[in-house]
Amino acid sequence: MPPKRRYYFHDDVVEDDARLVYCARCDEAVPVAHFYDMTIHPASRVSDYDRYLRSRKAWDQKSCPLRLHFSRPETARNIFA
Repeated sequence: MPPKRRYYFHDDVVEDDARLVYCARCDEAVPVAHFYDMTIHPASRVSDYDRYLRSRKAWDQKSCPLRLHFSRPETARNIFA
């Protein structure tokens, strides 16, 4: 079986480059300043922290199907958690 890929929650710090943080809205790693620029995602109905909590809750369920193909360290750093 191939190794599991790293799964990033919204706002997780990228392991190989602490200057970058994963943005689920953009689906890419971006500089931290991205989260403080209100022109990038101006009309967001869900806050960054709420988005993190939603991901955390889904991931913590033992039946989460993502766990079959992905892993996420218990000690993963997140800028809003």
